[in-house]
Amino acid sequence: MIPARFATGRAKYYDGDGSTGQILLKVQVGQIEVDALVDTGAPWCILGDRLAEKAGWLEHAPTLSTILHTRLGRLRGYLRREYLTLVAESGESLSVEATFFVSPDWLGPTFIGYSGCLERMRFAVDPAQSLFYFGAAAA
Repeated sequence: MIPARFATGRAKYYDGDGSTGQILLKVQVGQIEVDALVDTGAPWCILGDRLAEKAGWLEHAPTLSTILHTRLGRLRGYLRREYLTLVAESGESLSVEATFFVSPDWLGPTFIGYSGCLERMRFAVDPAQSLFYFGAAAA
């Protein structure tokens, strides 16, 4: 049996001011392209509050029945499934259905969380060249 290619796309990542060790990638959610912080410890993806408003996710929000514990405290919101696309600089971009936590009280940046997103793909980091590799999860 021939194994599937591990990665079909790659993108250069950057770290804001270069001192935090963060991985920021270009992603697309619907028609919105944004820099997102990769966080393997986050339970879900989070779209920044202004972008969630721009996307119309806060207008007719369902009951805020989900609680997210953050370093800034507890936030109430709801979960929403949307496609998130990792934008490839080389190879093929990858779209995966992601679970987003949506809250009118979230004032932070956009996050790519592990549960409901990163767990649905293969990914690897090359810190020597600041490259993030990604591909579809094995069948």
